[in-house]
Amino acid sequence: SNDHKKLIRESSKSMLLKIFILLLLIDIFSHFAFFAKFMNSNEELWTEANDIPNTAGAHDDLVPHRKKSTQNKNKPDGHFNGIKIYHRETIHDQPMHSTLHCVGENFQEDAWLYRSCEFRNLCFDTEKKKFALFQSPEEKKLSDRLHQVDQQLMSAASSSAMNISVSLGGINLKWRTDHLRLKWFPEIIPHEFSGEYYELDDDYLLVPFHSFNAYNPGHLFWDDFLPIFTLATMFRHDKSKKLFLMRFIPEIPLWATCDSKDFRKKRCFNMLQKFLPLM
Repeated sequence: SNDHKKLIRESSKSMLLKIFILLLLIDIFSHFAFFAKFMNSNEELWTEANDIPNTAGAHDDLVPHRKKSTQNKNKPDGHFNGIKIYHRETIHDQPMHSTLHCVGENFQEDAWLYRSCEFRNLCFDTEKKKFALFQSPEEKKLSDRLHQVDQQLMSAASSSAMNISVSLGGINLKWRTDHLRLKWFPEIIPHEFSGEYYELDDDYLLVPFHSFNAYNPGHLFWDDFLPIFTLATMFRHDKSKKLFLMRFIPEIPLWATCDSKDFRKKRCFNMLQKFLPLM
């Protein structure tokens, strides 16, 4: 009967819808597993790479020797992109150094594609426009020793030494060797830091990243937001910190990315502003 045929059609539509939803979930989880490998560890919470504060670490429990600003916590010494920054100064005989914690090592030449790192006391030189890490005396001795051995052994020891690199974003296979532009690591300063500096509010986690293709909402979610969230969860910052995203811009933009065309850059900005609250 007509009613029976209609019921069959509706049942078929329902089954197709269930299959489609299942395939979509499989696709989401496959993107999660694939792209999580390729991410490092805003006036809203985001900014361009050229607009960065002079920052040091934001972990007082790890660096107890830092001298606090004499001002109240609610009265910052300045703002960067709407976020509070505070003036700090190291005590004369207790300089500050950087540390890092990396995971995803495969001990191969392409390890930088899979490695993710968390930095403490990651600094930015406002004159050189570069990130920097300051070595402790112990780290300096280890680094000097590693330079005396074979390069392969140095790679194997990289999880404890500042001689490694990471990828700042997801990799498009169509970039071929151009993907090397995303290979990144802060400049290593072979001594500790003494003097004055500014740091971000302790509530924020600074996340440098390269957008895979933010003007496309699908790529924005699966290739940018999801890996960033995965990293925050991996290093246990998913609930304790607010994200301060800083988009990295290569000197030569990669094909089909935000900065490859002017119209794409504008669309990326609009998409980030629109969907960032979901983070």
